[in-house]
Amino acid sequence: MTLRKVATTMPIDMEITLAVLADFASVSAEGKLNVMGIWDQVKTRQMPAQVLSPYLVMHLEANITEVEQPRLLRIQLVDADGRQLLAGEQQITINRPTEAGVTPSFNVISRFPALQFPQPGLYKFAISIDTDHKRDISLRVNLVTQAEVRPDDSSTN
Repeated sequence: MTLRKVATTMPIDMEITLAVLADFASVSAEGKLNVMGIWDQVKTRQMPAQVLSPYLVMHLEANITEVEQPRLLRIQLVDADGRQLLAGEQQITINRPTEAGVTPSFNVISRFPALQFPQPGLYKFAISIDTDHKRDISLRVNLVTQAEVRPDDSSTN
């Protein structure tokens, strides 16, 4: 008898314990997740707004029964009306921890070449594992005048 593993039929206990947009992210040699410049809004003087090289950073934790099980991570950027502006997916697998009693975990760093937002308003990154929606990251795009921009405001393009 041959057994098949089908990721979408297995229960998904995996949780996203951290999900942010940032200016930069990396993982150190020791496995530390480094995140700089977390943001949830974009201020722009013109539309469409563009954000160059943003990072979407996540930390996932799983049940021990989910280690070494391939999963499909899906990310969609949608506007307030539900229109999809961007979509991507990648296969992820959480490795078995090297120490007993340690929660299996995994860091995901997705860097985008550029994001473009056609109009001011609310947007969200919808994050799913296999077919299970896990988390949203909300983002607001604000159209501002020159008078509203502070000289040290790095969130303005």
